[in-house]
Amino acid sequence: MSTFKGSSVKTWYVNGGAGVGGDTPADNTTSNRGEAPDNAWDTIQFAFDKVADGTVDDGDEIRIMNTGNYTIGTTLAPGLDTKEVLITGANAEGEVDGTQAVLIGNVGGSSPMLNLASAKGERSMWANLHFDANDNSQHCVESTSNNHYINWVNCRFSQATSHGVNRTGSLYWSFIKCRFDNNAHNGLQNTSTSFGIHYDCLFDNNGHNGADSGWRESWIRSVFYNNGTEGLVCNTAGGRVIDCVFDSNGSDGMIDEGSTVQGFRMNNIFSNNTHYGVNNGNNTDSVSFNDLFFNNGSGDFDSGQGQL
Repeated sequence: MSTFKGSSVKTWYVNGGAGVGGDTPADNTTSNRGEAPDNAWDTIQFAFDKVADGTVDDGDEIRIMNTGNYTIGTTLAPGLDTKEVLITGANAEGEVDGTQAVLIGNVGGSSPMLNLASAKGERSMWANLHFDANDNSQHCVESTSNNHYINWVNCRFSQATSHGVNRTGSLYWSFIKCRFDNNAHNGLQNTSTSFGIHYDCLFDNNGHNGADSGWRESWIRSVFYNNGTEGLVCNTAGGRVIDCVFDSNGSDGMIDEGSTVQGFRMNNIFSNNTHYGVNNGNNTDSVSFNDLFFNNGSGDFDSGQGQL
């Protein structure tokens, strides 16, 4: 498949497969320049460093070739500094075809695999990557400050000892066709007001909640399945939950905590959850159209409070 780009936009390659390079640069000298699959950089962190030093610039693309698993022994810390860079997995030939590059977490303790510090990841886009924390790293991805406007496409966040993705601060992160699975606590944790979109995502088999979210986010065509407690804890004030499935979660399908500002739900299925289909929490003010409830252990709603 051909790729068409502007003349000033460049593609860079990382090839650390088959145990070569791994998480410690072996040869990133002139013979390993990153400009083609056959002279790719060895490590992901080295590619991030090349963004920081200006070699990789706005609009450029970094392709992480799927030539073996990349062991992340030290937390990745991109110095992207608001540059609009695409970081994507690619196949063994360096072509982007939906193949996910696998990153294995081995940082241990209370550290994430990828740490997006303040403004360091602003306006970046991440695609076709599987962050496998390997039951070793605390989070797959963490951002503990306002780090706006990041898009994630066809990424997977799994096996963290705490959350798959842990984020705080007012954010505009969007997740499209992503999976959050088998994390010890929540698949996705967000504690602040956010305006992100979650489209066609899967939250499954997490030890606690599939997702625990702040205000004003949108959840569209997503599935919350077999999570240990809630499928989704959502402050829907100003937010939307549309065309989603909540099935076989250990407590409620969804906790709708919206208040003061009206939330909106439409065309969702709540089935086979151990407790309620929807637990309204306190002072919930939501509008619901055409939701379907089936075989929830405690019934459709906890009280029907605030439902229109």
